[in-house]
Parts: sequence; structure tokens; C-alpha cells
Amino acid sequence: MPNLTVGESRPETPAEARLREFFDAREKENLATLEAGARQIITLVSAFYGVIFGVLSLGKDKMEASLQIRSVVFAGGAAIFALLVAVIAALVVVLPLWGYTADRRLPAEQLAAYKRMLARKVWGLRVAVVAFGVGLVAFAWLIGGVLWYR
Repeated sequence: MPNLTVGESRPETPAEARLREFFDAREKENLATLEAGARQIITLVSAFYGVIFGVLSLGKDKMEASLQIRSVVFAGGAAIFALLVAVIAALVVVLPLWGYTADRRLPAEQLAAYKRMLARKVWGLRVAVVAFGVGLVAFAWLIGGVLWYR
């Protein structure tokens, strides 16, 4: 028996079936894609932390004058803080901190749980991306200040 479109009495056309299958596949990939993006942010933040702490601590002997300027120190602190927020928000996406339970016999309850999970992960990744962007700007400010006052 051919698939019937919801609310209609006609059979689903091949084009409509392909479109439905496309969106079904995207829905299945949503969570994995969000989690992959969050993992990438965690990796990038880890790398930037190494560089930032290297500039602020190991470079103290050669760049002591620039590290006495408040704007350079503020940029370093802002970069560290913003990247910390990015890591925490990305971890909210990746870690299963909230249990989403739904009765397998109730598709509406499962859909509601899925939507809550997706909304939390989208929110977490958005915060992580914005914080990562702020951290990169602060990082560029830090490097620029160190080089300028050197």
C-alpha cells in the first residue's frame, strides 16, 4: 500500500517520498552534528589555552613590559574567561547531564523529549560558538598588544 501524506487521501508522490526521507535523515543526524561541532570547539579551546598561557607565563621574561599594560592583561583574562565559557557550553552539548526519559509506547512523549534534547544542544552550541568568537577576538587583542608594546 502506498504511503499516504498526513491529512491527505492521495498517495505520496516519489518526489514527496524523497523529500520526506531527506528530512528524516537530517533529523537523525542533528544530534550527532551538534555534538561533533561541540567536540571541535573543545579541541580548539584546548589548543588556544596552551598558546595563551604560554604567552602570559613563559613569555614574561622577553615581554615583561607589554605584560605590565592593563589592556594586554585584560585581553588575556578576557580570552581565558570567554574560552572557558565556550568549553563549558560545549560540554553541555556533549555530556549527557540531563536524563531524557520517554515511554517507548508514546511517540508524542518521545518527540517531546527529542525536541527538548535538541533545543538544549542547539542552545549550548550557540553559546559555545559566540563565546569562542569572543575568545578569539580577545586572543587577537592579546597577541596584538604583546607585539605592539614589545
